[in-house]
Amino acid sequence: MPKILLIEDDANVSDLYDEVLTEGGYEVEIVDDGEEAKTRAIAGGWDLMLLDIMLPKLDGMELLRAIKNDRNVITKPIIILSALEKKEIIEECLKLGAKQYLVKSNIYPNDLLNAVSRYFPKD
Repeated sequence: MPKILLIEDDANVSDLYDEVLTEGGYEVEIVDDGEEAKTRAIAGGWDLMLLDIMLPKLDGMELLRAIKNDRNVITKPIIILSALEKKEIIEECLKLGAKQYLVKSNIYPNDLLNAVSRYFPKD
């Protein structure tokens, strides 16, 4: 079962995403601040990261910068899930290694499940 590292500080949002992803057949680990997320990201043991940009202690952009060259991270997909829609932020996240950038207000739970499933094709 693929493991998703979900980095989200809003408990309502993380609970919703956790439920959708778990029902979709994924194991989910939730982290609610950027510092802990950095530790967990570098430690490995996950297959895909869902990363919010606005986080306490270390924001998502800083986290991407900190982990972008780590060998436990660079080969794994990172999908940004953010309320921010600024073109400069989206471009910077993709430049730093994120595979996709999804705006929370523009997606439904099934859209998230479809985005994640792209990286884990069923045989």
